[in-house]
Amino acid sequence: MKFRRAIILIFFASFAILSAGPKIKIDGGNSYNWGKVKPDNPQLKVKIKIYNVGTDTLHITSVKPGCGCTTAPLDKDKIEAGGFATLDVSLNIGASQGQISKNITIKCNDPENETINFELKAEVSRPLSVFPRFLSFSNMKVGRTDTTKVYIENSTDKDIKVTSVTVEPSKLKINLEQGSVIPAKGKFLLYGAYLPDNHDRFAGKITFKTNNPDAPVIDISAWGNVQSDAAPKSSGTQSQVQTDSIAKAKATGDGGKQPGSPRSNPRGGKPGTDIVNPGNPQVSPVPVQLDNNAIKIDPALNNPANQKVEPLPIPPAPEMVAPQAVQPEPEVVPPVEENKEKPKK
Repeated sequence: MKFRRAIILIFFASFAILSAGPKIKIDGGNSYNWGKVKPDNPQLKVKIKIYNVGTDTLHITSVKPGCGCTTAPLDKDKIEAGGFATLDVSLNIGASQGQISKNITIKCNDPENETINFELKAEVSRPLSVFPRFLSFSNMKVGRTDTTKVYIENSTDKDIKVTSVTVEPSKLKINLEQGSVIPAKGKFLLYGAYLPDNHDRFAGKITFKTNNPDAPVIDISAWGNVQSDAAPKSSGTQSQVQTDSIAKAKATGDGGKQPGSPRSNPRGGKPGTDIVNPGNPQVSPVPVQLDNNAIKIDPALNNPANQKVEPLPIPPAPEMVAPQAVQPEPEVVPPVEENKEKPKK
């Protein structure tokens, strides 16, 4: 009987030793998930309680969000035994789309849990999403047109109509206009073209409004660095020949026509247009027309990205004939003449 009491006393003494000192516990665990959220609420908020389940005062020495989009002020940094503090978390989703995850690092004097990585999660559901999130011009040269593209995806079950479009600067040409339709559960392939006339860094912006109340205004930034080196001469590749054609058309003003040979468009575009940067043959090219040294993109080019486009025909390779093995010529051995002289006796 005494032995059993001794064991019980030892057990409670061990438990008291283990629970001695400060001990942190976060209500709900070390993460918080808002689930699916809409962009009309750009700032997500939640209050997180931090408890001290130990016997001594818990000191919160640091609360550090992982990025500037997150704030987490703590109402007090000293928590008495049995008490709690409140962490007021705010997450600005900005232009984020899809799954997002952010961290808050919490440090304290709990000897068993000195550092806690608290994770914030959410899934931003947008009717329209842009990928990539901006127009990036990567091959800009003075006097030569550069093109790029982004996808505008409609995740809803209804078509979304563009009600107005604003482009800055006006020299940035795009194929999106008032009345353009982004198909339900589909994609719109937005092209941009720009002709630099100086070496300044390019920055632009596209703003368009829609008839969808959950996506009333969409902003797309555009940027690029104009290279200072001279444009390389054409080596006969398709993209270089097409780009050189545009540069020549700008210089001559004749649309790049050769005397006696009207221009042809392998994709069936309008006469007097160039196909710039064809890229993937499964995606529509950009018809760019030069009119009084100004770039124009055909506004009829509003081909969704999921529409199939026949690739350019590729001529068959010339038939290769394997070379015949060269047979070595037989070695000619001169005949050995017999000695006709009789031996002397």
